[in-house]
Amino acid sequence: MRGIKSGGSAGLMGVLMLSACGSQTPSDESTTVPIDARQLCINAACGSRQSILDLPQLENQRYTRAGRLFVTGQQNWYEVERAAGGAYTARALLEAEGGCSGMAERGDYLYALCPGGLYGLWLTDPGATPQFIGALQGMTLPNGMALGPDDRLYVSDGPVALTPKIVRLQLDPADPLRLLGQETWLSTFPEFPNGVAIAGHALYTTLYVPPLGTVARIDIQADGTPGPVQRLYALGIADDLAVVGDTLLVTDWQRGAIVQLDLDGQPLQHTPLLSFLQPSSVDVAGPPLFERPTVLVTERYLGRGLWAWQPHVP
Repeated sequence: MRGIKSGGSAGLMGVLMLSACGSQTPSDESTTVPIDARQLCINAACGSRQSILDLPQLENQRYTRAGRLFVTGQQNWYEVERAAGGAYTARALLEAEGGCSGMAERGDYLYALCPGGLYGLWLTDPGATPQFIGALQGMTLPNGMALGPDDRLYVSDGPVALTPKIVRLQLDPADPLRLLGQETWLSTFPEFPNGVAIAGHALYTTLYVPPLGTVARIDIQADGTPGPVQRLYALGIADDLAVVGDTLLVTDWQRGAIVQLDLDGQPLQHTPLLSFLQPSSVDVAGPPLFERPTVLVTERYLGRGLWAWQPHVP
């Protein structure tokens, strides 16, 4: 298990397809933005932060395969849009205010954890509104969410859960708005899970026992059960994480940084400590909202808003 260290940008790799946000599998959730994930600018030598949108208490974000950007926060679930003049705006999706957290894309639906349980949004219709699907049982604070290779949604119960765990949700293959079942996939006590991201059959999560956090990998075995917890990388209290190409982007919530790792936990690059104020999620978005692949970060609690880590203009 490795800790954060200073470093610049990583070396070259072939062009990869961008896998955005912390809820994806490469076969179903990859976007079509061609990038080399290891050539992203995620350090002070090449870039700095820039404000994109001022919203309070943001928690999570999801850039969809069709190029739409959604964020969640303590007050609502939003779609981020770009006006003709280039300014970014946020359109609230829920009629009543309420805190939302993790999101996952499955087929032509985007799922989110919002007041009362699980909601679904039909992405085919730009005017669709979120539909309540069902309540989740025995969970204190459903947080991270990702779609697994078994077509199940994996949801973390943390980071302040009474019984910290990762649960697995089964949706009806014939009805994307029908929840068939919920089961505890992995009990993690005394560690508390937060973000969840999936690459192939590997589930990545951020675990912590204050004041320390780790990025961990848990393989989803052929029979669907969890393999051993493999602790890959130590950092401060982490929040969310995202699979981007063959790398992980992780928010170090406690120390205010974004860290890029390879899928084995080797550090590649990171922003300076305190470059963000309690970052809650990280993702990479592209056209049509942004001219080039852009690292996006949300802030919560002491921080606020949607930010980009933008390369310096020559």
